[in-house]
Formats: sequence, structure tokens, C-alpha cells
Amino acid sequence: SQGLEKTVAEYKLRVSKIKAVAEDKQRATAQKFQDILIVKDKALAKANQSLTDHIAKIKVLSEQIEGFRAEVNDSRKKLDKTREELEFARKEEKAARHDVEEFHKEKKRYE
Repeated sequence: SQGLEKTVAEYKLRVSKIKAVAEDKQRATAQKFQDILIVKDKALAKANQSLTDHIAKIKVLSEQIEGFRAEVNDSRKKLDKTREELEFARKEEKAARHDVEEFHKEKKRYE
């Protein structure tokens, strides 16, 4: 009976050691996963901040582009107006030349 009790005690000791080792491994694995999650969360936060920064830069660039478009449209309108004024001035000049030619013809007729 004593031999049996000794064997049972040895098995219980072995089982408790195996349990302790398994629990240590489980704790170590859980800690590794926890560390991985912390690193992942930090990386996600950094990526999210980077994305937020890029979105802000894109917004600023979009506003600048809209400003440039407005300036270009303004310049086009001014250019169109200048073209119209130039065309009008050319017509006026042509009419004035015609008037001068007519004046010279009339002048020669009376001379």
C-alpha cells in the first residue's frame, strides 16, 4: 500500500509540475500576444495619424487648387474683355482710316 501511495504521490507531483510548466507557457504566450497587440495598436494609431495628416494636406492642396482655378477663370475673363476691347479698337481704327481716305478723296475733288 505504501508503494502505491508513493507512486500516486510521484504522479501527483509530476502532474503538478507539468501543470505548472503548461501554465507558465500559457502565461508567456498570453504575454507575447498582449505585447503583439500593444505594438499593433501603436502601429494602427500611427498609421491613422499619418492618414489624418495626409487628408489635412490634401484638403489644403484642394483649397489652393480651387484658388488657382478662380484666378485662372478671372484671368480668362480679363483676357476675353481685352480681346473684345482690342477688336473694337481695330474696328474703330479701320473706320478712322476709311474716314481719312474719304476726307482725302473729298479734298482732292475740291482742289
